[in-house]
Amino acid sequence: MENNLPRIDPNTILTAEYDYIVQTAMQANEDRARVSNYYLAAAGAAVAAIIGAGFDSPTPPGVTIGFSLLFAGLGVIGILTLLQLARLRRAWRESVVAMNQLKDYYIAHCREIQLEKAFAWRGSTIPPAAKRNSLAYLLALSVILIASASLSAAYVYLCLTLDLPSAAQFMGAAAVFIAAGWFQLKIYDRWVG
Repeated sequence: MENNLPRIDPNTILTAEYDYIVQTAMQANEDRARVSNYYLAAAGAAVAAIIGAGFDSPTPPGVTIGFSLLFAGLGVIGILTLLQLARLRRAWRESVVAMNQLKDYYIAHCREIQLEKAFAWRGSTIPPAAKRNSLAYLLALSVILIASASLSAAYVYLCLTLDLPSAAQFMGAAAVFIAAGWFQLKIYDRWVG
């Protein structure tokens, strides 16, 4: 039986694969920026709404409960945003690992042109996904801080509704902020891998 399939040039396939990997890495970076910008805009809008309300007299309990729920929701959205950022960072790293696999293939099969000298990153030199001074980590840290502050604000507004003393509000808000921040850092580290 005769094979009528055209001969495929392996370099064409490898080039197409490399281009695809580059696109997925770029898309992960763009999505990371989009996700973090969305959350920052939502947080800013919530704060602007509260500042814009500008209550001169004691705030009615229904309003403080509403603000508490608003900030709690913003905190939850922050955690979900953090998970998205972690997954996008991991996707970027998976793309970089795939690119380096192709580089290693070409280095192994094109020894005469010494390709290994042309590449700054190799499989062994790829930055870790959870690199602490990367832009991805700093974006995640920004989301963590805002989400933690939002959860603290939710606690404070709940305390105002329940008419708890100021000391309880302050101590509780600080505890919520620290616990939420620590929890989110642990989640980010686990999800990034």
